[in-house]
Amino acid sequence: MSNSMWQKIFIGSILILILGSIEFYNRIHVSILESKSLIESRTSELKVELARREKFMSRVRNEFGTIKIYQTLLSEREDQIRFSLPDEFSTNQALELIDRASRKSEIQMLNLNFIEENPECLIIRIECVGDFFSLNNFFREIQNSGRISTIKILEFNSGNQLREKFPEDWIRFSRIDVTFFKFSGEE
Repeated sequence: MSNSMWQKIFIGSILILILGSIEFYNRIHVSILESKSLIESRTSELKVELARREKFMSRVRNEFGTIKIYQTLLSEREDQIRFSLPDEFSTNQALELIDRASRKSEIQMLNLNFIEENPECLIIRIECVGDFFSLNNFFREIQNSGRISTIKILEFNSGNQLREKFPEDWIRFSRIDVTFFKFSGEE
């Protein structure tokens, strides 16, 4: 064989080695680097999560002593919330609550309509009359009933349109929406 033939074989071998090295680098080394980067990223995330949990546990130990005491208090609080948001809250219960609050506050109900009832809430529109203080007491009675509810005042005025029926100077008219919330059990 001639010298030029050996040179061609040598150069071809070098090219094959270079191409093989590039292919090795692309297929093996790059995937190893990507895996390493992914592992380092996940490790960093887990360290942050571990630190967050350790901080939480430290706070629990400082405030409650043990995790068992914390879980007991959490369970009691959950029971209180379930009382405030029972699974079932019937319209009869809502009407009883409104009736008790109106009698206790000494207001007069003019109209009561169910606006919306769904698994999350019950909305009742109430029109009533009374003096400023009795209406204010009525609002408070509903809000402090132990049920989680909101009151949206739609109208509050001197009740001039009702003077023939209620001639007292102190009369005030109120139209409100009372929303009673229910516990759906979903998170």
